[in-house]
Amino acid sequence: GIIETWLVLFPDHPRWAVTLGIFAVSVTTSSASAKLAFRTQIVVMFGAIFALGSMAFGLSKFPISPNPVLWGKFEDVSFWGLFAVFFPAATGIMVGSSMSGSLQNPRRNIPVGTMTAWSLSLIIYLGLALWYALLGAPETLRDTSQIFAVSHAYWSPLVLIGIMASCFSATLSSLVVAPRVLQALSSHRIIPFHKIFEKKRKGEPVNASLFTGALVLAVLALGDLNSIARVLTMFFLVIYFMINLVLFIEHRLKMISFRPHFAIQTWIPVTGAIAAFTAILIINAFTGLLAIAFILGIYFYLDRKQLQTPWETVHSG
Repeated sequence: GIIETWLVLFPDHPRWAVTLGIFAVSVTTSSASAKLAFRTQIVVMFGAIFALGSMAFGLSKFPISPNPVLWGKFEDVSFWGLFAVFFPAATGIMVGSSMSGSLQNPRRNIPVGTMTAWSLSLIIYLGLALWYALLGAPETLRDTSQIFAVSHAYWSPLVLIGIMASCFSATLSSLVVAPRVLQALSSHRIIPFHKIFEKKRKGEPVNASLFTGALVLAVLALGDLNSIARVLTMFFLVIYFMINLVLFIEHRLKMISFRPHFAIQTWIPVTGAIAAFTAILIINAFTGLLAIAFILGIYFYLDRKQLQTPWETVHSG
């Protein structure tokens, strides 16, 4: 996202140089320390706020459509094709859960933070959808020669800064969170080569960070934003499907280790699992079923390892 926006500003800059430059800055910032990365996000957040403000004031600068199209015909791509590209925009909400080991009170911080992030994101995204409908006709919005949000903002540079700021925020979150999850899996000896990845230096998972950085660089070299977004969507949908399924099983087993501070009705994880699984089948049934088969493979692998844990598990239940 940062690369695409940068090339709008500076079309003569070579793509590979921009990619490597942004990658280097992101990895260096996230590897230095988690505190530095999240303090940087406070500054970044203001960039996103100013961008949204500039877009909102654009309503006073440009003519508003008397008959806004609130539901499109999806002429160039299906609804589910669009869903697959857009869905990663809603997955940053998981960052707080993944940082559980660094939170002061995870059992309170995670549910409050998750629901707050979800509510705020929903309000902003619905507001943006309405903004696009009020200012742009469908054929104008499909024009890829310009970024509509930039050309119809009160002051365009603020939106460009905001796009790069929000993408940089997502980048830092991922580069901080992923190595910690990898390190946590290694510390419980769940994955191969766990001795390499469980090492820390000054509290930072150095080897896990290096591996994550190499993986990100490989993905950046593979394809464009839309193709990567589709793959990410499938991964996240499978993750949400499994989270809801495990939540349902733990809830029904009345496991001692599962003690949330608020009541959860059985229909909530059931609805979540069905919705995620339906989206998986519609977007790409073969890839989705392949991913679920891969997860079953992980389950059988862990089952054979017979790991000893200090807490009750679904398997023991």
